[in-house]
Amino acid sequence: MKLVLAAIAVSALPLVSPVNDKVPVFNVAVSCRAAASAGLSVSESYQSCMNDERSAREELVRDWAAFAAGDRGRCTTESSGGGLPSYVELLVCLQMSRDAARMRRVPQ
Repeated sequence: MKLVLAAIAVSALPLVSPVNDKVPVFNVAVSCRAAASAGLSVSESYQSCMNDERSAREELVRDWAAFAAGDRGRCTTESSGGGLPSYVELLVCLQMSRDAARMRRVPQ
């Protein structure tokens, strides 16, 4: 019985690679359609959102290895939760985490 419960518990865990060595693949079209339909601003169209997401992904691909592995895992989980994944959100999370770590290392 305990083995069955353990198997159920493990199968309920999200499938996240323990090594975040590659930028995750998100379907950002869903997020951009939601943002465009919400009418957040006149300039926030679907296409401009997709351009922002593409640009953020390119920056992530270029700088991915420079971010701490723990931050990559945490930020990937945070930015893909809720069904509206975003490379922009992932990039901002990683940049903020990196900057906060740098601030902690600076001698006072």
